[in-house]
Amino acid sequence: MAKFSCLDLPCTKQMRTNLMRTATVNLQHNERMHMDKPNFFNDLQAKISQAIENSPAKDIEKNVKAMMSQGFSKLDLVTREEFDVQTQVLAKTRAKLEALEARVAALEAARQPGQGS
Repeated sequence: MAKFSCLDLPCTKQMRTNLMRTATVNLQHNERMHMDKPNFFNDLQAKISQAIENSPAKDIEKNVKAMMSQGFSKLDLVTREEFDVQTQVLAKTRAKLEALEARVAALEAARQPGQGS
């Protein structure tokens, strides 16, 4: 297939200049479009984030969190850490109680044969 250019066709110097200008403008436009796409998406993301930050939904979220915190404080709840500490304390106390019960049972067993004689 043959390639055609302005030089192959009868054209004036003005036509060649216009053709070159048009090609240059199209090339610059395409370069701008490709370079602007990431900026466009970054700008869009920033605007959406700003809209969300300034929206009433953010205020509603803050208010709901505050109300829930007040409600939980009225219920006299404990944190998970406090619960875990108390669970450990209870386990140690149970172990001591079992040891003391075994000791009392052994003392009672030792005392009963002497009482019966």
